[in-house]
Amino acid sequence: MKRLDAVRRAIRLPLMLLAAALVLGPAIARAQGGGGDGPGGRLEDALLRTDEQLARAEEIVDQSGSERAHVLLQAALRLQEGAWERFHGNQLLIAARRTQEAREAGARAVRLARQDDGLRERATREVELAERSLAQSQDSDFEPPPPAQRMLREAAMLSERARLQLQEQRFEAALRLAVSARRMLRQADALSGGDRDRPRVLRELERTDHLIERVEPVIGDSGDDAAAALLEKGTNLQERAWQSWEDGKARLAFVETREARSLANRAHQQVSGPLDAAFVEAALVRTEERLERASEEVGGSDRPVAQALLRRAQERQRLAHDLFDAGDLRGALAQTRIAGTLAARAGQLAKEAGGER
Repeated sequence: MKRLDAVRRAIRLPLMLLAAALVLGPAIARAQGGGGDGPGGRLEDALLRTDEQLARAEEIVDQSGSERAHVLLQAALRLQEGAWERFHGNQLLIAARRTQEAREAGARAVRLARQDDGLRERATREVELAERSLAQSQDSDFEPPPPAQRMLREAAMLSERARLQLQEQRFEAALRLAVSARRMLRQADALSGGDRDRPRVLRELERTDHLIERVEPVIGDSGDDAAAALLEKGTNLQERAWQSWEDGKARLAFVETREARSLANRAHQQVSGPLDAAFVEAALVRTEERLERASEEVGGSDRPVAQALLRRAQERQRLAHDLFDAGDLRGALAQTRIAGTLAARAGQLAKEAGGER
């Protein structure tokens, strides 16, 4: 009897393995091979689209320097890695849910990065201006009247709190406190007897500040290096104008802020007009070089995700060339930038795979 049971067990195991192979084989092949119209193929397309979106998100978050956005993006990347693992493990429903969560987290990271980037720059500038103004008022030998002294003390407290909020990356709070501190300092200056030109110059300075804040994101998104250089020159000149105003040189501040505004306007006009074809063509050439490097890196890798990303990058680059030939320069520039980011991501994944072996 025992011998018969042993024979039955010996026969049952190969039969079970054969049945599992017949049932799971097509699903596993579909999941690993990718493509096609089946659930696995459609899901792989969705996973690759998420990879593209996260690649774009990485570029935006890295440029912003936002810690909050970086933390959120890392969570999105972990979700996407888990989605690919589930996909290759044929857990398609879980993979679909994870990649959707990764895509949503990546989009939130981009929104947060853009918000923090603009706020960080403006808050940093306002905090530094408030601190310089405060130092200037404290170094003066002139003793202001008691109401102005109270305002100066309150401005000092606001400035200190603004600096702490900036260090903790609470940019909105830092900006609000720094603006309040500077307003308080201006009121104290008026009580102390500022000259007649200062209110008018102050309005001009604030107008230039508003213009620079408005055009900064437009010029940053354009990728136009010449316009960015013009804006940087204007921003530096505006900072000197504020320093001249704080030093009591109202006439010089007026001249400097008007010139700074002219530079900011020129930079904005440069990116608002038609793109230069030579600029876009140079971007296409840079992406081609990046694709060649990525092809070499991915060619020695057996990582399917890297290979799929490279294919997507090549498709985007072909589209960029088609758009360029059709005269759509902005569309060509956008597509070649995405292609470059995807190629860099593919190369990085291939390197990581090579390091693991």
